[in-house]
Amino acid sequence: MQRFILCLLLTAPVFSARAQSASGSDRIRRFVQGACPSYAAKLNSDPILADALKSREISSEALCRCIDEKFSEDKKLEIALDVDEATLMQLVKSKQFESYTMLRLMHSGMTCLAPQLESALDAAKPSD
Repeated sequence: MQRFILCLLLTAPVFSARAQSASGSDRIRRFVQGACPSYAAKLNSDPILADALKSREISSEALCRCIDEKFSEDKKLEIALDVDEATLMQLVKSKQFESYTMLRLMHSGMTCLAPQLESALDAAKPSD
């Protein structure tokens, strides 16, 4: 994961002039926004979950919007990412950063996924 985040942070700014001045926080947010839809799609297409979710699939749009909002509320992470490029590259190489960021992503994902799973369970039947 650490290498993936580092690779993303190194290559993401290439795509636009505006991104060149993007903060570390904005770049991480764009990563989360970009990766989220495939996360929701994997849940909806999971062979074990698919039958129960066919009545009410996980809404990728709602899930990703919620995760983005929850992730963005982390002021400690925002402050840590408000650094120059060289410091940012060192930060994303650290185990502590990787661990904290993954924990924040897991928390945001679970917090946002729980209401959608509850809704899917309400619509699903345990048997035919």
